[in-house]
Amino acid sequence: MAENITENANFIYQFFRERNWTSQSICSMLGNMQAESGLIADIDELSGGGGYGLVQWTPKSKLTSWADANGLDYKNIGTQCQRIQWELANSEQYYKTTNYPLTFKEFTESTLTPTYLAETFLHNYERPANLNQPARGVYAEEWYALLANQTQFSPYTIQAGDTLFSIANRFGVTVADLQTWNQISDPNKIVVGQILMISKPPTYTVKAGDTLSSIAALYSVTVTELQTWNHIVDTNKISVGQILNLFKS
Repeated sequence: MAENITENANFIYQFFRERNWTSQSICSMLGNMQAESGLIADIDELSGGGGYGLVQWTPKSKLTSWADANGLDYKNIGTQCQRIQWELANSEQYYKTTNYPLTFKEFTESTLTPTYLAETFLHNYERPANLNQPARGVYAEEWYALLANQTQFSPYTIQAGDTLFSIANRFGVTVADLQTWNQISDPNKIVVGQILMISKPPTYTVKAGDTLSSIAALYSVTVTELQTWNHIVDTNKISVGQILNLFKS
């Protein structure tokens, strides 16, 4: 299946929004990814320099060895996003510079312009030989305009015994939806630990056996958020057939 870079960008955007990156920081990274790899996960460096993947890890073994150690498919877009998040948590790859003095965490929390943050990511993370690449800021602004108000998604980590069919049934979507949202060509090839992004519906109808905590866990929100969005005082008082808002109105 040919890769759709807009779908890839949306997956990456939703993945990092769920981890509290700002829209500006994600889109600045997308601008850099577009310049580095065309937003294609399974791609070797075109110049033959030994890089690979969305951000062209050099050497390629930086990604592949880590993925193998964690039982993940290094070619998968979700795996590569997990690697970037791991780098953030473990102070890898990104180093602040004098001209762009943001730490990696400060970068992910910044609401400065996508253009400035694209330059920050270029200098502090990618660090190519040619640092004069203004197109990355242009790409970043374009992704920001397109994605900042997109539909929200929730991450789901595949468990032992899961199939795309069982996951689709659980969330009330189709297998084709899951394939499209996650760039999965073969519905029979998913692995334990792989992260899927699943579109959040705007509302949820309470079913028998539901609790606020079980609904919150299903849609990656908190019980407090559900209470606030639905004006619920007593967390034990929800009823079958009640419709809950899953987003802040």
